[in-house]
Amino acid sequence: MREAFWTGFILTGMIHGLDYRMWTVKSAKDLLWGHQEKLFDIARHTMPDPPPFNQFGFFLTKNSTKEEDLGLYTMYTGEGDPYKLATIAAFNGKNNLGRWNDSDCDKVHGSDGASFNPYIQQKDTLWFFNDQLCRAMPLVFEEEVDREGLPGYRYRPREDVFMSHRFPDENSCYGVEGSVLGDGVFDVTTCQFNAPIVLSWPHFLHAEDKFRDEVQGLRPNVKEHGFWFDIQPTTGTTLSAKARIQINVMVRSSTIFDDLANVNDTVVPVLWFEEGIDKLGEDIVKVLKTAAVDPAIYRQYILYFFIVLMSCVLLLLLTAMCLCCSNRTSVAKVEKVREQVHDMLGPSSYDTEQAVQPFLESTDSSRTNSACHSRNCSEGTRPPYILTEGKSDKLFDILHINRALPYNTMQEVKLTVPENLLEGGVVTEREEGVEDLHSLPEEDEDDDEHEDEVEEEDEDDEDSEEEEDGGEPTDILILPRPRKISLSFSS
Repeated sequence: MREAFWTGFILTGMIHGLDYRMWTVKSAKDLLWGHQEKLFDIARHTMPDPPPFNQFGFFLTKNSTKEEDLGLYTMYTGEGDPYKLATIAAFNGKNNLGRWNDSDCDKVHGSDGASFNPYIQQKDTLWFFNDQLCRAMPLVFEEEVDREGLPGYRYRPREDVFMSHRFPDENSCYGVEGSVLGDGVFDVTTCQFNAPIVLSWPHFLHAEDKFRDEVQGLRPNVKEHGFWFDIQPTTGTTLSAKARIQINVMVRSSTIFDDLANVNDTVVPVLWFEEGIDKLGEDIVKVLKTAAVDPAIYRQYILYFFIVLMSCVLLLLLTAMCLCCSNRTSVAKVEKVREQVHDMLGPSSYDTEQAVQPFLESTDSSRTNSACHSRNCSEGTRPPYILTEGKSDKLFDILHINRALPYNTMQEVKLTVPENLLEGGVVTEREEGVEDLHSLPEEDEDDDEHEDEVEEEDEDDEDSEEEEDGGEPTDILILPRPRKISLSFSS
């Protein structure tokens, strides 16, 4: 305690002797890029581990062009594994920072924000690494965006970032003895040469109320103070970004220094900055569209082409199947019709035997008396116009009669029949008004009607005998009917 008193007494006298006050006024250039400080010169000669610079500035080496002032990033080129493209493998030759008490929190990985790995999906968690933040920050998908015709995904810091109270497990590895804890702040004292630097979102956005209540004039707004990256998912290129961070100083009350004796422990905002890009140049946008947008359009056209092609193929297959089924049905119908026509016109034993038998087998006296009649001869005399088996086919072939006509089609042919085609002698001529074979009466009609028919048949028989004597050819009318051939004679 006594050593601390004398140390504080000496430092207080030194500060006042160098004309330092609690508050100082500097230009923005001096505060950002550095200015000469006498205390740094004294520290270089009195401290065992002094800072490696003799100026003070929040971004002292960020504006430097010296290679030794810039951090060395080792990154993957994507060879062999495109998903590692633009991923940081080491910082200043090391794959860890050596600042935190956990390998995952201390690990160097992620991207520097200029570009991320390609083929990003919405479920992926991206990592943003910055040596000034002294950590890798997880980013998660928030929404889809469009930047100058390029589709993009907007990523924001995960909800556990800078939230040590709400998510203690995820932030426990960043806890250091004496560090400032609370939602919305991140103590980086261990990374800044033990300077009490605390980071947060601008205006203590998403931070606990106690931090905002200790400072007047803070009005946090997500749109103006948020942190996000708009990334093209196919190439991983950053289309737009706003990395906003606020730098704070932890001011603690101290009895050693008179100026701090009456000050409450407060996280005092010093400045907040915005680093990022608003939009890309036209040339870069054209190149990105060629790589990210055009292939998708071509794939869509190819998809449409294959859809149309497959539709045409399916249509042709269906048409072919319908035609095949129709042809099979037509063939079946043709075969069926052919069989019916064959049954109607072709010779059969039934027709032939029926034809050679007497038409009337009744033993009625009226029919017995006319046994010599050619139509109803009870003694079995075959009429002269009945064709025996085989001659009917020959007759149709010679007369060129179409046998493939439908069942109910009437074909009338007037021709001269040679006598040698008919079996049983000369065909007699049929007079007008005489009915054909189908008009013959049934066996169950009255006897008077049978007698009239016998008289008409006798007259026909006489006429037929007269024509036989003459020996002249006769014109006949052939009317095809199913299973029967009717010859109608006309004078």
